[in-house]
Amino acid sequence: MAVGQTYEYYVSAVDPDTGLETLSDFTVEVFVPQVTPPPVPDQVAVIALDGANYVTWEANARNAADFSHYRVYQRTSGGSDFFLGETDSEGFLDLLAANGSTYSYFVTSMDVDGHESGGSGLASGTPRPDYHGEFIYDFLEGAADSGFRFQEDENANPILDGDSPSIHFRLEEDGAGWWLVPGPQTAIHLTGFATTALKCGVAADASCVDLTVAPSSSYASNDMALEPQTTYVLRVVGDDGQVHYGVIRVDLLGYDQSGNALMFFDWAYQLQPGNRNLVGPAGS
Repeated sequence: MAVGQTYEYYVSAVDPDTGLETLSDFTVEVFVPQVTPPPVPDQVAVIALDGANYVTWEANARNAADFSHYRVYQRTSGGSDFFLGETDSEGFLDLLAANGSTYSYFVTSMDVDGHESGGSGLASGTPRPDYHGEFIYDFLEGAADSGFRFQEDENANPILDGDSPSIHFRLEEDGAGWWLVPGPQTAIHLTGFATTALKCGVAADASCVDLTVAPSSSYASNDMALEPQTTYVLRVVGDDGQVHYGVIRVDLLGYDQSGNALMFFDWAYQLQPGNRNLVGPAGS
């Protein structure tokens, strides 16, 4: 049936012996209307989490009077599209996304009659491990718990002796301040970034500030002065011998009940070599 065309239907009775056909007294006309699906969802983006991706988009499709809900798809590396699920909100959490793999998504909108819009633009995200509330001690006072190495598995202990050749950095405190001291094959971005959180996740408020993508240049193997509520980016060599990007956010610089200097911080680590994506879209 063609859109915009009118079709007539009637019923006839046929005599099985003679083959004579008697038409019905009237016909029924059916007009095939032009279908207008809801608008295509706009500004699709992905927030990379630990073991998950959160897909978001703008609410422009709701402007359609007959809007019903959204459908979310994943596009594989081979170009196939896989239906993930439906939602009536401008957000979808993919809990099947694994750390270290990149996933691409697009979204469509549906009306109350089941008509589906075209697909939105693709957005990609690469989940990576992160951890909150980590702490290490000053190397001069507690060397055994002063070193840190980004780990691919959160079950592995990232705290090392500050003298270990495996550390990515260690903490030092002296009369001049607090210092992030890089380990072998580690470089630190020359400036820190004032942030309110390691990542602005699903329920973050509008004033949340994070760092989504690691800078591509301006790294050095110099000690970095530390400040609270600041995010620092490190370029390190991972267990695979390749360059990876990690990020820490300093929550607190202080002392324990025994007067030993320590740092509380959050961290995230990108498992894909060379991928600068920290919490936002891959390839940014």
